[in-house]
Amino acid sequence: MRKYPATLIALLSLAGCGKSDENDSSKKAEAIAKPFAGTLTVEILDSAKDLVKPFDLWKTGFAKLQAKLGKPTSVVGNEYFWAVLDGKDKDSCRYLYVSKDNEAEFFKDKKDPQDMIGTVSNPGNTSGTTCSKALGLKAEDLEDPNAPVPNADGTTTIEDFRAGLAAAPSKWVGQKLTLSGVFFSVSTRSVKGSDVATVSVRDSMTKINGIRCVLTDAAAAEGIPNGTAITVTGMGNAKTRGTLTECSLLKNAE
Repeated sequence: MRKYPATLIALLSLAGCGKSDENDSSKKAEAIAKPFAGTLTVEILDSAKDLVKPFDLWKTGFAKLQAKLGKPTSVVGNEYFWAVLDGKDKDSCRYLYVSKDNEAEFFKDKKDPQDMIGTVSNPGNTSGTTCSKALGLKAEDLEDPNAPVPNADGTTTIEDFRAGLAAAPSKWVGQKLTLSGVFFSVSTRSVKGSDVATVSVRDSMTKINGIRCVLTDAAAAEGIPNGTAITVTGMGNAKTRGTLTECSLLKNAE
């Protein structure tokens, strides 16, 4: 049997180890590149915190994110989102996103600049339009189909207006609405030298919840006693508690 020098045997062994290491690295790279195919959950999303950092190479960082979270639920411009409904509210999401940028934007003299991870958000909660964007849906897709809607002529009640804005804002915001209640209070502020009056309208003086009516004519609220029955008409707005803008006010006939 032919004998080989011990040094040659040692070199061959090292070469074999090198190939094994290369194969292992290749397998690991393939494993990272394979997107997660399971169901994304809040717990899985939270586990991706600190998985990537700004300035990581995009190819590597994006592969890690896909391996952990699956394919993005939405891509808007250079922003890549992963989101899941958190199960508490219909339009509330747990989400994170990263931006895809290029090293040339940050390292002006770098040769052969590569795409990189830019902004990295920690997993967090959001709702409304940000939630729908992260999920790749239209805002109305997350709305309650059973929520109150205005009547065909735009008439509604304070209660339905408030409930509808909370559950299906697309049906109310920007719509011309008319509702009746009582004059609860008025506040006036100066905007660019002109007075702007906002009237609080409630179902009765003892009710806690109401809506606000931002008048086009501040003088329309002058001299009206609290508790007076009124009708207001204006454009639905999504501000806190519900607001009508471009609002007019009319005292009801006694």
